[in-house]
Amino acid sequence: GGALDNLADGLDAGELEAPDVIYCALGTAGTAAGLALGLGMAGVKAEIRAVATVERWFATRATMRRVIAGAAAWLRAQGIAADVAQANPVILVHRQLGRGYGIPTAQSIAAIEVMRSEGVPGEPVYTGKAFAALLADAARHKAGQRVLFWNTLRRGPLPHDENWRDK
Repeated sequence: GGALDNLADGLDAGELEAPDVIYCALGTAGTAAGLALGLGMAGVKAEIRAVATVERWFATRATMRRVIAGAAAWLRAQGIAADVAQANPVILVHRQLGRGYGIPTAQSIAAIEVMRSEGVPGEPVYTGKAFAALLADAARHKAGQRVLFWNTLRRGPLPHDENWRDK
């Protein structure tokens, strides 16, 4: 199974407590939409904080609603009762984008160094920006609040080419 299955298994086995807040990177909105709808359908009430790695004009509430609605429609077509009303709230976080898509920030680079010091792989464009948001918000979380970082890195750290836009 996938990462959401692994989370569900850990919750079912009592190895994990349900998170109150989940931080994830926001590119095409699929991960945040899947977490919001899937966890909501499972009865796990968690706020999703989707950290924009793309420009503000793309990372909008309308885009998020459209992707959640698309996921719910696809599930219904597969015979699974799904409704957008079941989705958990998604908070869009734009403050970590920096100069734009594909451009690391000082905060995202520092965040992946923290991740790597704990043995967690990361890269500065997606996971670094999402983890930087979590670190920036750490003092604001209530005592006892369970915060989960959803690492979307599927393979080892990606190389970063400073001239990727020119290519």
